[in-house]
Amino acid sequence: MSSMKSGSAGDVDNHHQFKNTVPSLPKKSKISQQRLETILRCLSLPIDAQKEWKPADILSCLQSFLSARGTIQSSPGVYNTEPTIHSQIAATVLDVRSEFHQIIVSSPLRKNWRAESRKALEAATQALLLGSTSSGRLATLLVGHSLALEPCKDPSGNRAIASAMVAILFKGNNTESLGIVSHGLFAAVFREATESIKFQSNDWRILARLAKAEQVNCLHDDQMAGKVVTILGQTLGLNESDQVVVSKSDASSSLALAAQLQPWQLLEPQRLVKIAIHHDLWHAAEQICASAPDHPSAVDALLEGAMQTQRYRQADQFATTFYEQGGKTRYLEARYLHACSTITKVIQKGAIPLIKQVDRVDKAAQKVVQSTTTTTTYDPSTVGTEIRDYALQQLVGTGNLDAAQRFAETFDLEYVLDQEAILQAQQARRATYLQFEDLLPGSPPDLLSSPKALLAAVQELEEDDKVFGFDTEWNQEHGGVDVCQIASLKRVILIDIPTLSSTPEGADALEKTIGRLFASFPAITMVGFSCKQDIKKLRTSGSWFGRSQPVKNVQDLQTLAASSDHKMSRLGLSRVCERYLGKPLDKSEQCSQWNERPLSLRQRTYAALDAWTVRAIYDKVKDTTVAS
Repeated sequence: MSSMKSGSAGDVDNHHQFKNTVPSLPKKSKISQQRLETILRCLSLPIDAQKEWKPADILSCLQSFLSARGTIQSSPGVYNTEPTIHSQIAATVLDVRSEFHQIIVSSPLRKNWRAESRKALEAATQALLLGSTSSGRLATLLVGHSLALEPCKDPSGNRAIASAMVAILFKGNNTESLGIVSHGLFAAVFREATESIKFQSNDWRILARLAKAEQVNCLHDDQMAGKVVTILGQTLGLNESDQVVVSKSDASSSLALAAQLQPWQLLEPQRLVKIAIHHDLWHAAEQICASAPDHPSAVDALLEGAMQTQRYRQADQFATTFYEQGGKTRYLEARYLHACSTITKVIQKGAIPLIKQVDRVDKAAQKVVQSTTTTTTYDPSTVGTEIRDYALQQLVGTGNLDAAQRFAETFDLEYVLDQEAILQAQQARRATYLQFEDLLPGSPPDLLSSPKALLAAVQELEEDDKVFGFDTEWNQEHGGVDVCQIASLKRVILIDIPTLSSTPEGADALEKTIGRLFASFPAITMVGFSCKQDIKKLRTSGSWFGRSQPVKNVQDLQTLAASSDHKMSRLGLSRVCERYLGKPLDKSEQCSQWNERPLSLRQRTYAALDAWTVRAIYDKVKDTTVAS
């Protein structure tokens, strides 16, 4: 049975905007009438409800509406030599539907068309309801569904009218009996739609809107839930063996249907969240999580996707919204990274409002500490110090020395701008984090921006090994990769993707180097860390990467590490480095402006170590896996 909630006219206006012109309604057809007849025959109601919802009374209600408006009825038996009550109701519904459409088309005051048509629609709906009688309510539902399902060239206006009608109906009729009938009618419409060969995949959004207006779901209807799962399997390719190419539009429609009908007794919602993220449908992913409050794994998938794509602001928002639904685990991490990203951007723009960001992180840490059962990916006892250190480093690194001094005084930090203090701070960081000079000869590599230099560097790299670590850096505001890093155990190269991609010679060099390395299966192995998003970003960086070709030679270090120790699946690269190499990575440059040139020494060091540590840990993880 559906759960009932009262709507509001404002909700309807916000979600069902009428077009400035309404598409012409197709003439009544045999198909339209037959579909309605099928729906009526499929309508199954409990015995108690059947006593109240009588077909003859429904037909009488429809006919009374037409008579009051002076409309001449068409013959209900136009397609049936022996008309049944179902065919009579279906034919009359088509007449009423045409009348409703005419009401909207003829609304006065074209300058304020939406408001006037809205008033006319409300008046007509109230007239059809006949004082909110049982028969009037079902008659209104039938007309609304008929409009929504009508196949026409541009049906959005009809669907908006239908959704508005249903919402108006529920606004003032929040009764148990209406809930029973709306669920029964929707189930009949859903059954007819799923069996209709003329129903298009994009039209699942129509059913989702109707279900939303009527507050229908299938949490307690296993039969409907089974049909929903079948549809999702066909449209989204849920079975891994199915080779289904899914468009973003089809995915959006199917996910909207799933979020509203909620077949979670038969389907894990996190699978749909991952599909939504793959198609960049973040609102759909959020709606799936909101519709499945008892499935924290869906929120885990949402947050993981936001983190991997460096959408730290969204990750912060998601973790806050779904804090009690699974978001608390990564809440502090999301807040910290969001603050770091914001601090970097505002300093680059010359503004220094950093205290607000520090305060937000402090409050998040306090919230986590108060929740004694929360296990988080970031330590609440140290995150306050880390965000202050990060902000201070950014201010000093960008030359904002006066602001750095004021910031230090505000938070009572030990900060003196002299060479001795700088050296002590550097020594402290060297003792805490992995250092480039301790792992590789020479200094951090420069950025390769010329085709000749790139070709020569990759040739040297391939003389070292056939297994390489890789990573990419980018800013969310830009479409592709800003820097690509590739490492052997002996050396690391940093590649300036935007500069090389901007010329035919550079793009050709990228295809002969990076493109070829990732396509060389099984001769070469490329190792990344949680690297799905890296591959996706490389694909969007240019045709040189081979957008349509599958990448078969990539190993994900996070997955490999988790196969020997499941705790590794929740750790970032820095913590994994601490486990296998003895020290963590310094991630203070994670939120840098990677599109700016030249890169700083700290940025080049950070980027080089990310790729090299992945390659170094790969051998250790392989040895551990073989031994176990």
